[in-house]
Amino acid sequence: MDFSRKHSPARTAAIGRTPPAPTPDATQRHRRWTSILVATALTTAMASTMAATPAQARVPAAPSHAAAATSLPTTTATDTATYVTAVYRDLFGRPVDPAGLQTWTSALRAGTPRVAVANAITSSTEYRSRLITASYNHYLDRAPDAAGLQNWLTMMAAGGTIQQMEAGFLASPEYYLRAGSTDAGWVRRLYQHVLGRSAATSEVNHWVQALRSGLSRTQVGMGFLLSTEHLTTVVDGYYVDLLGRHIDPSGRTTWVGKIQAGDRVEAIIGGIIASDEYFTRNVGVAATPTAPAPGGPPGDANTGVPAGTQLIVYDGNLTITVAGTVIDGLDVRGFVRVRAANVVIRNSIIRGPATPLTSPMSLVQSDAGPGTNLLIEDSEIFAQAPSRFVDGIVGMGFTLRRVDIHTVVDQVKIIGDNVTVDSSYLHDNLYYPADAANLESHDDNVQVAIGANIQVVNSTLEGGTNSAVMITQDRGSVVGFTFRANHADNGACTINVAEKSYGPPPGLSITNSVFGTGQRLSRCAIIMVETTRAAATVTGNTFTDGSAVSVSRGS
Repeated sequence: MDFSRKHSPARTAAIGRTPPAPTPDATQRHRRWTSILVATALTTAMASTMAATPAQARVPAAPSHAAAATSLPTTTATDTATYVTAVYRDLFGRPVDPAGLQTWTSALRAGTPRVAVANAITSSTEYRSRLITASYNHYLDRAPDAAGLQNWLTMMAAGGTIQQMEAGFLASPEYYLRAGSTDAGWVRRLYQHVLGRSAATSEVNHWVQALRSGLSRTQVGMGFLLSTEHLTTVVDGYYVDLLGRHIDPSGRTTWVGKIQAGDRVEAIIGGIIASDEYFTRNVGVAATPTAPAPGGPPGDANTGVPAGTQLIVYDGNLTITVAGTVIDGLDVRGFVRVRAANVVIRNSIIRGPATPLTSPMSLVQSDAGPGTNLLIEDSEIFAQAPSRFVDGIVGMGFTLRRVDIHTVVDQVKIIGDNVTVDSSYLHDNLYYPADAANLESHDDNVQVAIGANIQVVNSTLEGGTNSAVMITQDRGSVVGFTFRANHADNGACTINVAEKSYGPPPGLSITNSVFGTGQRLSRCAIIMVETTRAAATVTGNTFTDGSAVSVSRGS
């Protein structure tokens, strides 16, 4: 299976065709595509030159994106090697070499999250070279020359996307010449190459007129490449190649929307090969969560800083800007802000300042992006000065392992991709009623506003007034949320899932967990609307008295 190849767009009645013939909102689409290109002016300005004469253009090198993080299931050494071998086969079209096998199996066995390994592979020079070569072959009917390949690799390392590169190909004199050097011929070729279908006469006339009115070929090409029609086919091709099935409608909408919002194709491919579904399909066994903390469910005795650990007091706020920093044995009496990749904080306490907050702030902020890959383990996070404004950790791209979080309002606030809470103890939230200046607090153990690849496993969640898990979708879709093998209690309902305007969260799974009966609404362990329930996996959950958990219907 050669996953770097270009998927030929297939026509299907279920896919809305865009760009369409003239419609009242055509101007609005044009403005949106133009705004995308303004933000990428350097790349698109050089694009057509590079496609035709690649040696003439250069982009300054910049650091590549860091790998993202999710939880790594416990597997045997043989299972891990089988997984890495499958990834090489699917992404590189070749057997894994001994050095690659050793590097990635060692990383996975050492606890590196699968998605971190997957994203490192999909952002590698070898894999990006295959993507670039496939685009050259598809749009220009030739392989890239060495200088052109290197230029595009540099552009991608600096943050450029496949779509920006391909828009340059489509706008190039080379591509225009192959289309007969006429606007009408160029538009027809665009429909065939990008959308995989013939253009109607009205569609050709529409885009010819748009070009004559001042829209550039680069702008039109980018619009086609970011259209729902094209991206639906592309993302569906990823699913067919890697998972052996077509993407479901809600998942399709989510992933297409992410690419249109600026997410990189490589990151989406990385998320697919990091999924439990891909692992199970290729290894033949179900991926299992990491082993629960010793001594039973996570609690005071088996989370937080190990007894006897000597701590050094750090007075003040700590901002980490150096990749790979390891913090071990600190008692931080201030805030921690992580702005670098692959940071580790272990055997430490983060207790915040001695003065209560008067405006919202989290004790830990993981804000370097979904690829931050922050790991906090065997640590404690709490507010030494309680306040209605203080939360525990907020952000994306982090893993909590055997972490004790308490005495804050919201303990884990997720606003992006790649978050894992594993074998941790979230308890004793702060609650404040409304007063003359403030609304009532709505405290949760875990609150998810937006994000993909999120796992809460082997943990204890209790003491929240509002909920243990609140999926709000306030900022966007929540994709691939897993809640497994946990002990959870309290809240009005312990798990509350909202659709908002985004519909059922794709890939929602709540399994094999034990719920207490301390909810304010009697035995309301899980609440969601019927459309979410129909799309979710909810199995194997019981109350502490042994009775089965049923889903309460929300409105």
